[in-house]
Amino acid sequence: MKWILLLFLLVVFIGNAAGQDNPKGADLFSDNPANLKLNKENDLYISNPRKSVNLTSSKKISPTFRVTYRNFPEEAKIAFNYAVSIWEELIYSPVPIHIEARWEELDGNILAKGNPSIFYNNFLGTPIRNVYYPVALAEKIAGKDLNAGAPDIICKFSSKYDWYYGTDGNPPPTHYDMVSSALHEITHGLGFSGFLNERDGKGYYNNNNELPSIYDYLLFNNNNQQISDRSLFKSQSAELYEQITSNNVMFCKSSTAEQQQKMIDWIFAPPVWNDGTSIYHLKGYEYGQQNSLMAPYAVKGRAIHDPGEVTLTILAELGWKNVVFDFNPLKDIEKAVAEWPVQVNLNTQDEAFKNVKVVYSFDDFETTNHVYLQRSETFNYFTGRMNLAFHTGQVKYYIEAITADNLYYRHPAVAPSKLFTMNVGPDKFEPQIFHNPVDILAGNIKEPKIHAEASNNVRIKKLRIDYKINGRLQEPVFLASMDKSVSSGSIPLYFLNAATDKHEYELTAEDNSIKDNFTTYPLNSFHEVNIIDIFDPGGYMNQNRKINPWDYVNVEPGKNEGSFWFPLTDKYNAENNINWYTAFTNSLNQEESSAYPHEGMFVNHAVNLTNNTGLEVDDTAIFRFQLASDSSVTGFAWANDNLEIQKSQDNKNRLFAEGSILLYPNPVKNFLSIEWNEQQFETPVDILVTDVQGKIIHRQNDFDSQHSTTTRIDLSSVNPGMYMISINDGNRILSSDKILKN
Repeated sequence: MKWILLLFLLVVFIGNAAGQDNPKGADLFSDNPANLKLNKENDLYISNPRKSVNLTSSKKISPTFRVTYRNFPEEAKIAFNYAVSIWEELIYSPVPIHIEARWEELDGNILAKGNPSIFYNNFLGTPIRNVYYPVALAEKIAGKDLNAGAPDIICKFSSKYDWYYGTDGNPPPTHYDMVSSALHEITHGLGFSGFLNERDGKGYYNNNNELPSIYDYLLFNNNNQQISDRSLFKSQSAELYEQITSNNVMFCKSSTAEQQQKMIDWIFAPPVWNDGTSIYHLKGYEYGQQNSLMAPYAVKGRAIHDPGEVTLTILAELGWKNVVFDFNPLKDIEKAVAEWPVQVNLNTQDEAFKNVKVVYSFDDFETTNHVYLQRSETFNYFTGRMNLAFHTGQVKYYIEAITADNLYYRHPAVAPSKLFTMNVGPDKFEPQIFHNPVDILAGNIKEPKIHAEASNNVRIKKLRIDYKINGRLQEPVFLASMDKSVSSGSIPLYFLNAATDKHEYELTAEDNSIKDNFTTYPLNSFHEVNIIDIFDPGGYMNQNRKINPWDYVNVEPGKNEGSFWFPLTDKYNAENNINWYTAFTNSLNQEESSAYPHEGMFVNHAVNLTNNTGLEVDDTAIFRFQLASDSSVTGFAWANDNLEIQKSQDNKNRLFAEGSILLYPNPVKNFLSIEWNEQQFETPVDILVTDVQGKIIHRQNDFDSQHSTTTRIDLSSVNPGMYMISINDGNRILSSDKILKN
């Protein structure tokens, strides 16, 4: 019998997990905007939308939305699917948008809640840095799945109120329209969400970095002042609270000439903060009017099946109608030249462009030059040449694209506040290597793949592996490019003897400069790889575990290179989840279950390795999944997905995630290394180490973060204890983390 055993997420910890970076980049969760019920009745109906603001694409070839239901009544699913079909006609992403719809008892008079499952900032292709984007929008902009296996939008509906499930827009005066509510909550998940909140009469951004969402970022007061401007309204201040309860908050359009602000509409900002409705709804419409879907209150008997032009325009400004600049920033050059080529590809939804140009300056934008780029035969691929006139020193620049309907897009999005920089002159910077070191290999793997990334301010000439077997240097392997950043190569190990041979390797990156600058990883020695034999699990199971006639799986760590295995958890089978059990048994016909598994059956399963498991801090363990199967009955099988093992950083032990900062070793004894993605910071930064009382232990001012993405701090003379390390650009803290000094 093959029961479903779906381990959706296994997170295991050995050691101190504090301060770990999320491998997907900077992310966090927001408060839930809520739709409150009113006992008022209204029988008006706004029918399906006209595509006045088109957020879709003629290139669309597959459904944009996928829905997973949790305890949802079947008739409610029909209404929700209808709402999804409306959004399918209005919005598009190349990455499917996963919605999880839940049916549960909500508190108080909350009719429904909707929100992004997570937010990301500083991901690949981020239009505005240090601003959080809802995951569905971030995935559209990045063009890839950022939270694989998890929902992008979570919608909750109260089970205690009377709902109308029809799709004809004719709810009785005693019921709330499910289609309208579903459209409303999906809109929150698409971007009508953020972090503004109130505490003790002060306004603040409810996240550790105190940064705005993209929705928060585009809010202005009636004096045209940006509410997220910290020089005007600091987080955790009475001044910010006064703004968000002023009844004078407007959402503004930014993609206009010279980035001038233009109001789209007024935002619901009552004089007393209302948690769940303030800010993240629209203001000023009587119920039943065309743009009233995003009003803060739901009314019985009202059906609004059109998001409205205002809502669609706001979503367009958030980024759902956008231009993605596929552009690699220009590398530094050592020799002064008359001209230098520029090329950019504009990924967009069928936009036609009036012109595309590069605006650049030799004197920090006291004066500017520009060059128009010409479109090649390839759609929206533009090329041109900057006139450098044999200039030496810095060249700062940005790219601007103007559509046929006079929408302005810039890259970087907030240019000229942020700019790209190219240097002309002698190169003095060594390449950087980012690599997941291979610590252990199974003896049956004869050609292990080695992946690494090398970056530099000039081009990388070559990236190679030097390796030794039993101390003897072998022929080097040159890594071939897998994509724009990561390279890969295989080391032949056919003659390895796992019991006796010693295997070591070293990576070397060399740039294309006159000096042939190079760097190695590790810096001063070869990295050793342990080769282990794979043990047959069958004998262990027969000796130590009674085989149950029902299928189950065990998660088992092994010590001493797998010579000793032990169970990490109790057996994990269909009885752990009522949905699995019901699906299997209800479809059981004699010896076979016809139930069909789906992604809604995945569940989270987390394990702490140091909590009465037999493992301790600093243990080294390998893991296996052990399945017992009863052959008397057959059906759908078990699977696991998104397995994550979190551990302390003690070396450069992973490829960089977008937006992440790497501190190692942590705990630190003498020297602390700091590394970040080459696009993480765009200005010189200050690096500050303080003790828990705020006393400054170390300070590094105006560090050139663009041309060197790593630095070392000498902490050998610092007393053992906990310390804080922060990086700031003079205006705000860009990153903050804890380190432990031994």
